[in-house]
Amino acid sequence: MSDQVNPPQTDQKPMADPQQIVQILTTEHFTLQTARSATISDANGRSNLFLGAVSSAIVALAFIGQASNMGDSFSVFALVIFPCLFFLGLTTFSRVLETAIEDAIYAQEINRIRHYYIEIAPSISRYFIQSTHDDMRGMSDSMGLMNSRFQILLTTAGMVSWVNSTLAGVFIGVVIGLLLKSQLLVTVIIGVIAFGISLALHTAYQTVQWTRTMQKIKTLFPTPADDVPAK
Repeated sequence: MSDQVNPPQTDQKPMADPQQIVQILTTEHFTLQTARSATISDANGRSNLFLGAVSSAIVALAFIGQASNMGDSFSVFALVIFPCLFFLGLTTFSRVLETAIEDAIYAQEINRIRHYYIEIAPSISRYFIQSTHDDMRGMSDSMGLMNSRFQILLTTAGMVSWVNSTLAGVFIGVVIGLLLKSQLLVTVIIGVIAFGISLALHTAYQTVQWTRTMQKIKTLFPTPADDVPAK
């Protein structure tokens, strides 16, 4: 009996034709748009929860102050509620920052897919208003962001950092006022300093996280130096 001859094994995989590639990328494009909507919804929900809790606490604090004539009950309530709100603010800040970074990554991937569209059909490039480049500038143009150092304060995480830093400043001011029986001006100055330190720490953390994420993503299609940002 003759030995069977096995066909040679190969590691080559079947290549998709251009039509299949476009279909795959179109599906991925739709999936990324859906994922972006989910991140925005998550950030809005968490920030609304945080701001709602802060608003309710301030109203409750006003009632307690009126009922106790700004006595010990008001001080105890303030010392309890402000740390709770600050912790809620920290968790909210961290999460909305994560969703913002996630959304930016999705936007970059969409830009790459859009770049492939004009690679296979260069004549349609004039019909695209959004950027087809996957660097930070291209992502910012597609998301309608300002290329400014102050943009980081205009994000949802930036908004939460302002509110959270205000809570920190008020809490520190209340503690100093109770412990040292200091004058109102001294208490306010210390509270403002605490606000500034907290805001600086929030902003620095946000900047570091954005920088680390952008450095991990290799830019394939950088924006030309003479390219005009999309309006």
